[in-house]
Amino acid sequence: MTGCPRVCDNGLVTKQRKKQLHHKAAPREGGPSAPPPALLAVCPDATLGELHRKTGASMSMLSKVFNGKRTPSTRLARKMALVLGTTVDILLTKLDAAKQARETLTAE
Repeated sequence: MTGCPRVCDNGLVTKQRKKQLHHKAAPREGGPSAPPPALLAVCPDATLGELHRKTGASMSMLSKVFNGKRTPSTRLARKMALVLGTTVDILLTKLDAAKQARETLTAE
């Protein structure tokens, strides 16, 4: 089984799962790979996809970190800092500053 069509065509996949496998999500505003502002503050050239591939962290976790909803674990913060070419201290400081700026904007 080398590709999706072979798996889908042999009857092992339900119709609902076929739709999920072949579903193409519409691009969100800013494009599907538009990095969050906090990521741009840390490294303007980085994307979540690139960070995902190089750190092994899920896209969901990285999105939550850069949107201020989660704080990265020490291990993840080290990996992210290494990939982004910065220190953990600078990374966490910039993430915190971006989170505070976002909270200030939403409070007004």
